[in-house]
Amino acid sequence: MDIEQEAANIVEAHPDEIIGFNQANLYEGKYKQGDFLAPYKNIAYARKKLQLNPAGVTDLKLTGEYYKSLFLTVNKKTFTIQSNDPKDARLTGLYGEDIKGISDADKVEFGNTVVRPGIVDYIKRETGCK
Repeated sequence: MDIEQEAANIVEAHPDEIIGFNQANLYEGKYKQGDFLAPYKNIAYARKKLQLNPAGVTDLKLTGEYYKSLFLTVNKKTFTIQSNDPKDARLTGLYGEDIKGISDADKVEFGNTVVRPGIVDYIKRETGCK
């Protein structure tokens, strides 16, 4: 049995859930660790964005293309959220790499609801237990 590899396989099979955590944090105006992103500097743009997100936070979402561009890469021990949007370099330059990723609480939730049950099923399959 290779539990580490199976855990990586489970994570790789559920990218939408992990990306969804990242998108939800961004929409709330938060970095992966929960700190708020800096407010928009352009007042006119901030007013326009307030109509799109009444929370009035910096959410990095105008057309939704950046959110749609997020994808997951997985290796045996880690996963990384990346973007193939042309704006990514500019946004990470302004706000830092921590706009991509999920919080420790999100990791615990994902582990408890997705990875743990998947590992239990894997062990049962590999050992023939029911």
